[in-house]
Amino acid sequence: MATSVYEPQNLKEEATKNMMIIDTAVEIHAAVQLLVSKGIISNVEMEYMRKQIKDSPKYKSVYEMAQKAISAAELYEKNPQAYLQELFKAKLNGNLR
Repeated sequence: MATSVYEPQNLKEEATKNMMIIDTAVEIHAAVQLLVSKGIISNVEMEYMRKQIKDSPKYKSVYEMAQKAISAAELYEKNPQAYLQELFKAKLNGNLR
């Protein structure tokens, strides 16, 4: 039996994951704000490091995959027929059940 996003357990798991992401973002943001406010680092230095890290081999491919997924989602929102065509192709190729 296929699981649904609307099942209570799935909703709870999804909400828990989202809360962990939000909590992590809040912790990091608070730490960065403290470092900047105390003059330990500058916003310019932070921006430079963000770019360095995003471009590093460890994160670059994951970041690019996320960007492609967002672009695909935006395309499918604008053109639902393209989405249905991709689903149909995936089904024919055995990539969907």
